[in-house]
Amino acid sequence: MTSLKQNNSEFKFRPVGVVQTEIKDEDVGSTRKTSIKTIWIDPRFESALEGIEQYSHIFVLFWMIKNNKNRPLSGFPRGNSENKKVGAFAYRGRNHPNPVGLAVCDLLERNKNILKVLKLDAFNGTVIIDIKPYDNYDIISNPLTPSWFNKIIMSQ
Repeated sequence: MTSLKQNNSEFKFRPVGVVQTEIKDEDVGSTRKTSIKTIWIDPRFESALEGIEQYSHIFVLFWMIKNNKNRPLSGFPRGNSENKKVGAFAYRGRNHPNPVGLAVCDLLERNKNILKVLKLDAFNGTVIIDIKPYDNYDIISNPLTPSWFNKIIMSQ
């Protein structure tokens, strides 16, 4: 087995942008599907956005800096103790060793280095670490998911 130290276990991300929204932190999750957020991309990376407006959806990767300290690596999905406790890699919570957030967002508009998106559950000031287009390679029909997740989906 290869050591992590031999494989650059310490590295740095270069922020490419920041989220701008007037939504209060406590309302970000509940307004995710309805609130439009602005992603300001550093002008040095504006050329990297060329052609992005040809996509309807994008992956947004961001650094979840808030509320991530000293969280255990297991927990109850969606904070619901009725769900079976699982490891951090088995649900989309904030308690991962590296607090990288991932959202599939509707890309509504691009104006130079400014993107308007829907379905981004990030706070104002959240650092964007990357953006990737969402395309047909990413579509999975009927993925296998745990029963606790299926109950959430059925209740919506």
